[in-house]
Amino acid sequence: KSAINEAVKEFICPISLELPVEPVTAEDGRVYNRVDIQKHIDTAEDDNLRSPVTGAPMGPTLVSAVQVQNTLHALIESGSVEDGFAERLKTFLATRKKAEAGDPEAMCDLGD
Repeated sequence: KSAINEAVKEFICPISLELPVEPVTAEDGRVYNRVDIQKHIDTAEDDNLRSPVTGAPMGPTLVSAVQVQNTLHALIESGSVEDGFAERLKTFLATRKKAEAGDPEAMCDLGD
């Protein structure tokens, strides 16, 4: 289990310091939570977008990291990941499961 947790730490968003709910790869090659990196991009001053990790210039393109998302979801659902850095993702997955079962409140929560 400790080896899995060490591997999963590579996917922690360097902005939120949590596992990403919606992982994306930015032009700096790092995985971020979409909401967090998009906020960083949106607040960058004119043509001065820089990587939050390296400080190097980067572009605004984000690519969905579907394989990262699927892997993280499988590890969370199997109980293989420590609770410490997975709370946000665990909450999202629990809410999604309720929404899929027809819970209207959960559906609204996902719509926010």
